[in-house]
Amino acid sequence: MPPMVTAAAMAAIAGMEAELAVALVGVGIIFSFGTLPFLYILM
Repeated sequence: MPPMVTAAAMAAIAGMEAELAVALVGVGIIFSFGTLPFLYILM
């Protein structure tokens, strides 16, 4: 996840769509909360 956060910070600094970058980081974190337990059970 650190690469996602760094990419979002760099996008915000570069003047790109900061809200979109932050939203995608949030979605990725929420998605990981759902998938990590599933992968743990699977393995």
